[in-house]
Amino acid sequence: GVRPVRKVTLRSGHKVTGTPNHKLLVATEQGPQWRSLAELQVGDYVAQQYGSDLWSTMPAQFNDFAPAARYGSQKAVRIPDEMTEELAFLLGAFAAEGHIARPTYSVVITNSVESVLQRIVAAWRSQFGAEARIVREPGKCPGVVVSSKTIVEFLDHLRCGGRAREKRIPDAVLRSPRPIVLAFLQGLALDAYVTQLRRCRSR
Repeated sequence: GVRPVRKVTLRSGHKVTGTPNHKLLVATEQGPQWRSLAELQVGDYVAQQYGSDLWSTMPAQFNDFAPAARYGSQKAVRIPDEMTEELAFLLGAFAAEGHIARPTYSVVITNSVESVLQRIVAAWRSQFGAEARIVREPGKCPGVVVSSKTIVEFLDHLRCGGRAREKRIPDAVLRSPRPIVLAFLQGLALDAYVTQLRRCRSR
C-alpha cells in the first residue's frame, strides 16, 4: 500500500517531508530528544544540521507589509514584492554601517569608499524608486541619506533595528535562497577588517 507522508514547515521556511516515524531532534526542558514527525507539536524547537544544503528555493515575500497612509508632501516609494540580492546587500550595508534618524524619517549608511556609496544610491533607486543623496561633512565619514517614512516603516517591519544594539539579521534574508544570503553578507562585510597578530618570541 501507499506509505503515509507527513510534512513539517519550520519557522525558517524549510520543509521536512517523511513518514510519520521519521525523527527530528527537538529541544525540550529535559534536553534534546528525538521525536517522530507524528509526535511534533506546533512551537517545538527543531535542530537543523549545519552544513546541509537547506537553502530556501524561493525568496521571502512582503505581502504582509502595509505602510501607513501618506500625508502632506511625503514622496511615494515603491516597496519590493520580494527579497532580492540587491535589497539583501542594502540591508547588510545598513546592518554594518547604517542607522535611522527617526525625527526626519531618514536612513543613513556611511562608508568611505566612493564606489560603495554609489552602489548604495543605485540600490535605493532600483529597489524603492527613492532618490538618495551622498552627504559629505568635514571631519566625518561620507554617508548616503534617504528620507522616507514608508522606508523606515518597512525596515521596522523587517525588524532590522535602528541603532547598533538593536541590529538583527532580518528573518526575510534567512528565508531566502543562498545567493541572497551571500549578498547580505557582502553588505555586512563593509564594516569588517583584518588584524594581524604578531607572535612574541622569548629570548
